Amino acid sequence: RRCFVTGKIFLWERDTKLEGILALVRSTPWWSDEEYLLDTAFYVRKEARGRAAFRLLDAAEAHAKMTKLPLMISLFTGEDIFRKELLLARRGYHKIGSTMVAS
Repeated sequence: RRCFVTGKIFLWERDTKLEGILALVRSTPWWSDEEYLLDTAFYVRKEARGRAAFRLLDAAEAHAKMTKLPLMISLFTGEDIFRKELLLARRGYHKIGSTMVAS
C-alpha cells in the first residue's frame, strides 16, 4: 500500500532571504469526498507581513484556479486573528468554523 501526497509549496524571497512560505496539499474534508486545497503552512516574517502575504495568497489562489479546486486557509494561532480574518474576508473568503482550545 502506498500513500501519495500531492502538494505545492510557494516561497517568497527578498534579497535571497526567505520571507514567507505557503504550503498546500490536496485533501478531502471528513464530511465529503470533494477535493480542495488546504494550507499546511502559512508563515510570513513579521517584517515582511503585508507584501509577502499578498504575493503568497496570489500564487495559491492562481494555483487553485488552475486546478479548479477550492482553497481553504486555516488560522491556527490566536495572534492577531482579527487582522488575518479581515485580510482573507477582503479577498472573498468566508468563515466556515472555528478552532477552540482548552487551557
